[in-house]
Amino acid sequence: MRKLNKKQSKIIEGVKDSIEISISSMQKFQDQGRYEMVSHCQDQILAKINGIATFIIYSDHKLWDQRLIKAFAEIENQYVLSSDYAHLSFDNDTFISENDFEKYGTSATA
Repeated sequence: MRKLNKKQSKIIEGVKDSIEISISSMQKFQDQGRYEMVSHCQDQILAKINGIATFIIYSDHKLWDQRLIKAFAEIENQYVLSSDYAHLSFDNDTFISENDFEKYGTSATA
């Protein structure tokens, strides 16, 4: 398969930049054991990626080929966007519900 062209590469770079802050925030929620917020962030990030892809398809469908589809799939299939990552909070002692977090204002590890 051929490499992405310059315009496609720039799009993928922009997508990665646009979700970087959300992923960083999501990782902080994960560290706090806040599964519900991790799941919410994952949903938002995937919706953002989907929105960008939809925009590209409708605005310049010639760019949307197998190379770009594969690049978007690689972004969507990152471990931090998987359900396994979200469920890490349940697998250790750091889980705290959002109700408890709001009530006590802390994480289970603090």
